[in-house]
Parts: sequence; C-alpha cells; structure tokens
Amino acid sequence: MGIGAGWYEEDFTRYGYSIMKPWQRIKALDEALQIMKDMWSKGEATFEGRYYRVKNALNYPLPIQRPWPKITIGGVGDMMMKVVARHADRWNSSGSVDL
Repeated sequence: MGIGAGWYEEDFTRYGYSIMKPWQRIKALDEALQIMKDMWSKGEATFEGRYYRVKNALNYPLPIQRPWPKITIGGVGDMMMKVVARHADRWNSSGSVDL
C-alpha cells in the first residue's frame, strides 16, 4: 500500500479540503496509519487523535497479508522519516528503498 502526506494543493481543493501545513499533514498521516494497521490486523479500530476519531471502525474481510499489507511511504524530511521508521516496510523519496 503506498501513501504519503500529500503536497499538491490542487488535489486538496478538488476534493473540498483545505491544505494543512506540512507538519500537520505528516501528523495526520501518522494517525491514519495507526488506524489502518489496527483495522488490517484486528479487523476493528478505535482511535481518538487530533486529526481522526473512529469508534469500532470495521474492516472485513481482513487482508491476506499478515499482519498487514506492505506499506510504502513517500516523502522526505525529519518528521516524515520518523513516520517511515514507525510504520513503513519501504520508503520512497524518488525511488523505492526496502527497510
């Protein structure tokens, strides 16, 4: 699964979102990945953060990959590298790197 924090303002405006500051987008990405990993591994997630709140969010059927699908995160910078280290199997800055 490939994901990043987003950077292209037009993508945000086309979907009706205001673009957040880069550090906010990275923190939101970190929260989203926590939720996804719980949903993929447990089939359900409850989470309350600054950007996302879910209660008993379901995900069935579970993915075949265990504990979850391989995660590739694209992005650069110190904050993003912390999210990559915490969640990613691969990092993509301009080419994919297996971790």
